[in-house]
Amino acid sequence: MNHRSISSLIATLLALTGITAAAQDFPARPIRLVVPWAAGTATDTVARILGQRVSELTKQAVVIENKAGAGGTIGSHEVARAAPDGYTLLATSSAHIANLFLIKNIPYDGIRDFAPVIPTVRVPLVLVAHPGAGVQSVAELTQLARRSPGKLSFAAGSSGALVGMELYKQLAGLDMLHVPYKSNTLALTDVMSGQVNIMITDLGLAYPQIKAGKVIGLAVTGSERASSLPELPTMVEAGVAGYELLGWGGIWAPAGTPPAIVTRLNGLFAEALATARMREFAAKASADVFILSPADFDRFQRADVDRWRRVTQAAKIQPE
Repeated sequence: MNHRSISSLIATLLALTGITAAAQDFPARPIRLVVPWAAGTATDTVARILGQRVSELTKQAVVIENKAGAGGTIGSHEVARAAPDGYTLLATSSAHIANLFLIKNIPYDGIRDFAPVIPTVRVPLVLVAHPGAGVQSVAELTQLARRSPGKLSFAAGSSGALVGMELYKQLAGLDMLHVPYKSNTLALTDVMSGQVNIMITDLGLAYPQIKAGKVIGLAVTGSERASSLPELPTMVEAGVAGYELLGWGGIWAPAGTPPAIVTRLNGLFAEALATARMREFAAKASADVFILSPADFDRFQRADVDRWRRVTQAAKIQPE
């Protein structure tokens, strides 16, 4: 090894040593946790619960900043442009991935421009039907849709609701009529009244209506049954092979944040996620606390990217 190579190696080792030392002392000042949604939303509430615990652990303030607008892209763009030092973070939902396929000309790349830190919660969606639709199971719904192509209607008031139904249609080979809504709340109201036959929506939103008998729960969309409605099968158990779709949340740092600092942040937020307060909130929201390493979170989000790409391309859903 020549003198230049030795010098380069020493410089690299010194730099790594400096990063490791900085990570051990991290954080040395307040952390900004940017939430690209309005105060009071579920994502905002999760950020505040976690931020308070991380502040207690580190003796540094975690300042929540709501930067709502443009489907979450305004706040996300701000974090993408921030210094990659771990002091500016993004707390958002799986819309972070969905937006790549639904919104035109996003000024950042949701994967390339961020370092995944940790997921926070995962929320299964649920397929529901109006009691008068004449179905009590996914199998019956599939058979009815095949007998009457283009006749059954489904409501969708969010990107997740639309893609959830499109995935079901594609895997089961169905033709159904899409009725768009501005929100899942409005969509669910019309399913309850019978104006629309079925929909896929957030379990937390549909849970009270399922319990009240105003809609029939047919299946949940995750790989496991929901703890709040364990009697409902998953879509796979109900006969739709290969089906999985979740709503979820997570925390990201700007790309280029040193791995040692990302690892430190992962540990802090994992401890915050394990608190009783966080688990109680998740249970009330029909969600589950979701903890992964940064590397596993990266693999998880890339798998979701592939899923959204396949479904939106097959359904010819264009960014708007």
